[in-house]
Amino acid sequence: MGFIVLGIVIVFVIIYFKPDLVDAKNHFTKGYDHFQEKNYNRAIWAFTRAIRKYPYGIFYVDAYWLRSMAYEEKGDYDLAIKDINRLIQHDSSTSHFYSQRGDLYAKKGNYEKAVEDYEAALKINPNESGANNALEEARKKLVTGIESKSSSLLQSPLASFGNRTKKCKRCKKEVDEDYTGCPYCGNNTFE
Repeated sequence: MGFIVLGIVIVFVIIYFKPDLVDAKNHFTKGYDHFQEKNYNRAIWAFTRAIRKYPYGIFYVDAYWLRSMAYEEKGDYDLAIKDINRLIQHDSSTSHFYSQRGDLYAKKGNYEKAVEDYEAALKINPNESGANNALEEARKKLVTGIESKSSSLLQSPLASFGNRTKKCKRCKKEVDEDYTGCPYCGNNTFE
């Protein structure tokens, strides 16, 4: 019986002295419900209200984390990264934050930053779930992206026009088919 009375007193004290905490809890709960229903816009709104009502409170990490996931579901990767950056500022020793930000950078195609974050996550926690595989995948895509960029730079600038080019018989360079003479050597015969 004494524990019940003590519990009621604690709830009364929290409600009386910390109304913002109660509001934050209500907004957080609504945000979580909206998130579960895949109503991401409303979830983001509710999590934002929870953060504003009681910043740095007990819902701080969860509200930012879930709001970043809602942004991710909507495809707003920059806003999701911004929320994860806040969490890393708050606690830079949590490997999940780096791993999640790495996933977001990978979805944006920024594999260099993704690799950095996966490495940071694994440095903090070598057993971070999924970070090893994600790191290898990001490294592969980073190398593949560099190779494809370098090979496209080596191609003739006119090759991108497809069938709109012809090759000069004398100098063997590709020129636009609209030319009547080769701009490189002046030849008028083409292959």
